[in-house]
Amino acid sequence: MIEPPMSGTVARASLVTGYPSPVARHLAGLIVGRGGRVALIVRARDLRVAERWAQTLGNASRVHQGDPGAVDLGLAGPLAAALQRDLDAFYHLEPPPLFGRSSRPLRAAREVVAFAAGTTPPARVVALSRIPMGEGHAYRPGSPAGVLRTRAVTERSGLERVLSGRGASLGASVLSTGVPVDPEGPWSGSPEGKLLHVLVLMHLSVDIRRLRSVASRRLVLTSASMTARVALAVGSGDMPGVVHLDLGDVRAPTLAAIDRSLPDLLGTIPEVDAEFLSTCRRNAEAIAGRWTGGEDPVDVLASFTVNEPRGDGERVARDLDLEFLPTMDVLAACLRSVVQDMRADIRTELEAETRDALLK
Repeated sequence: MIEPPMSGTVARASLVTGYPSPVARHLAGLIVGRGGRVALIVRARDLRVAERWAQTLGNASRVHQGDPGAVDLGLAGPLAAALQRDLDAFYHLEPPPLFGRSSRPLRAAREVVAFAAGTTPPARVVALSRIPMGEGHAYRPGSPAGVLRTRAVTERSGLERVLSGRGASLGASVLSTGVPVDPEGPWSGSPEGKLLHVLVLMHLSVDIRRLRSVASRRLVLTSASMTARVALAVGSGDMPGVVHLDLGDVRAPTLAAIDRSLPDLLGTIPEVDAEFLSTCRRNAEAIAGRWTGGEDPVDVLASFTVNEPRGDGERVARDLDLEFLPTMDVLAACLRSVVQDMRADIRTELEAETRDALLK
């Protein structure tokens, strides 16, 4: 990929949240690669993995256990003060929850703004936000003849409201993305990876009629590497004055279009044989339950998708001389990893079927 033509210098010290998200990993590598130093704030559950990964970046990276949703990011007072003295850019990349609702993004946004405001001069803040759901329709289960009801418009997330209010004096910037995925990264066990598994399983499920309630909704997948490069351009001052950028794919496909394309996409993968397809069809519900934590697959797809994506990702990528991958190209690049992970699920299901047959 072509390096973006950035003339400014990387921040003398940058703070990054969101590890192990693919955007956070890419951004940390870019900062170090340009001679900067980076501190990763990671939660306790990710600390050991993050420390091992950070070793690949050399001495220019540090990992600190903390919590973006806590006071001083969950850091000890002296450490927090030391980071504030040396901080030039704060990249808040913690992804919003993809399953269910949570007040955490709003809490984290407030603490990030408070931490950045304590620096001298105030650090630039770049934050990621999900592309909001536009006005449209959703299926109401149990209603007569499957009547559709209008969904409420969600124009701005809690994070965006905080950054445009208390964070306005910091010159905060918000990058709205679809679901950021990295075809080459260890993302498959993440919420992003789970979404792609659900898409494949819903396609393979015999009861495909369940997909009709969300078939007209659009999925936006955003390249994690492109998002990281745009974030660095904004945070390092090479794109001054940016308040909000929507990095979505304005021509994102509907779920129905994805479903029609999946046979051809899966047909290019040698691992997708007759055994794979038949086992997935027989056990689609069981496998999907493991990937979604028991959430209904249709509800999962509805929570990821939008009605009217409005994106400018292609223009932004062109301005920075980056490669823009449309949603379908991102999906096609990711499918091989999805299939490899699903084969492990298939082996589990086949073993269970064999045990059941022997017990009969």
